[in-house]
Amino acid sequence: EAMGTTAVVVRLVLTHPRHPVVLSVPQPALRLCFLAKPLDFQAPDGKPVDTVFAIVCPTVHEHLQLLARLAIAIRDEAFHRLLRERAPTEQILSGIERVESAFLLNTGTGA
Repeated sequence: EAMGTTAVVVRLVLTHPRHPVVLSVPQPALRLCFLAKPLDFQAPDGKPVDTVFAIVCPTVHEHLQLLARLAIAIRDEAFHRLLRERAPTEQILSGIERVESAFLLNTGTGA
């Protein structure tokens, strides 16, 4: 955060280590955390953050791919609403699947 905020939308932040290879994890991992106490991430809107996505990947390439996919998802208003409402896990996972399916269809890369 010292180099620049990772707060991306109202009350939401994407955290991502700059050296994912050092972590040497077997596969990419994404964790969604709803904070009990909002934190100041110096977001452009000045509001504290209460929702955090943490991304850990074994390579920079996989890190960037996962970060891009997540950026697409959080721009989707219906998915963003699920996050704001702290919807149950099943609904959030369904929301991600819906956004990714729509993206793949729109880009012509889906089946």
